[in-house]
Amino acid sequence: MSEPTNGNNNAEQGIAKRNTLRWYLESTESPYQARINQLLGQRAPQFAASLMSLAHSSTSFEKVRPSSVIAAGVIAATLDLPIDKNLGFAWIIPYGELAQFQIGYKGYVQLALRSGRYAGMNAVKVNAEALGGFDNIGDPLIKWDQLDETKEAIGYAFAWRLTTGFTKVVYWPKKSVEAHAQKYSQAYRAKKKDSPWFTEFDKMALKTLITISLKRWGIMSVEDRFQLAFERDQSAAIDVDASPIYPDADEPGATETTEPTAPAADLSELTEKLNGISKPAAEKEPQPEPPPPVTQQPALSLVTEAAKTEPMTIDQIKERLAVAQYVSDVRALRLVWAGPKVTERTDSEKQAINDLCDARINEIKSAGTAQKGSKQ
Repeated sequence: MSEPTNGNNNAEQGIAKRNTLRWYLESTESPYQARINQLLGQRAPQFAASLMSLAHSSTSFEKVRPSSVIAAGVIAATLDLPIDKNLGFAWIIPYGELAQFQIGYKGYVQLALRSGRYAGMNAVKVNAEALGGFDNIGDPLIKWDQLDETKEAIGYAFAWRLTTGFTKVVYWPKKSVEAHAQKYSQAYRAKKKDSPWFTEFDKMALKTLITISLKRWGIMSVEDRFQLAFERDQSAAIDVDASPIYPDADEPGATETTEPTAPAADLSELTEKLNGISKPAAEKEPQPEPPPPVTQQPALSLVTEAAKTEPMTIDQIKERLAVAQYVSDVRALRLVWAGPKVTERTDSEKQAINDLCDARINEIKSAGTAQKGSKQ
C-alpha cells in the first residue's frame, strides 16, 4: 500500500507546487512568465525576487492568490516604485484572498520629480508658530524656519515649484484632513485602531494633501504615469488583466498604509464578487451546482462582458449600468468604457459615459442611504 500512497502524495505535492507564487513566477509552464518577461524585460528577475521576498515576509500572504500578488506587483513595476515597506514608496498588502497595491506619499513625490516638470517640492506638518496667515489670494504664508517636528501639528502644507518658475503652496488644517478621512475611509469611521489613520496619521495626512493638490493644480500627463497611479492606488485585482476593485476605501486613493497590516474586515461581500470570476486552471476547486438563472447578472461578470463587447452604444451602456449594484463595479465599468487606454471614443463620448456613471453611483449611494434609514 505504500507505493500508491507515495504516488498520491507526489501528485498532491505537484498540484500544491503549481499553486505557489514561485511556480507562477519561475515555471516555464506558468501562464505569467512570458507575460512578465515581455512587460519587464531585464527587470523580470528582480521583480520575481522582490515578490518572493514580500510573500515570505508575512504568513498573511499564504491565503492570497498568487495571481493577485503578481497583478499588484506589475502595477508597482510599471510605475517603477520599490515595494520595500521600509522605503515608503509603495506597498503590497494582503487583503483576504487579494493583494492590495498602495502608494505612499513619497511615491507620488517621486513620480512628480521624475516628470522633469517640477524643480522642487516639500510636504510638512505645520505647528502653530509656523503658520503666518494667508496672502491676498488665499495661499498660506508658511514660516519655514519656524517648523518644529517635535510640536503638535495644527495642519499640513505641500509646496512645489515648476521648472517654469510657477510656485504653489497648499495648506489644510488638521480638522479638514479628519473630515476627509471621515468621509472616505471605512477604517477611520469604524475607529479601527490598527488602521494607519490612527497609527500614522501625519503620513496619511501628507499623502492626502499631496494627491489632491497634484490632481487640482499639478501638471500631469499619461507619460508621467500619474493617471495610472491615481487609478490603481488602493486597488486590488484577481489577475493582471482583471478590472480593479477598491476593497478598503469608499473612493480610489482615499487612504494609504505606512506600515502594512492585514485589515480586520468583513470580506463576505468581496468573496461573493470573487466567485463571479474563474480562477486560473491550476487553482480551481470543486464548485457546487450553480443556482437557477436570474435576470440580474453579478456585477463583475458585467465588467468582463463589457470588456469583450467593446465598443458599446450609449443605450447598451445604460442597460449595463442599470444592473450594477456596487459603486466599485461602476468605477470598473467606467475604466473599460472611457478609461485613459480607450482610444476609439471621442472626448465628448467619454464625458457622456462619465456622466452616466456618476449618475449611477449617486443612485447606488442614495439607495444605500434609504435602506439604512428604513432599518433604523
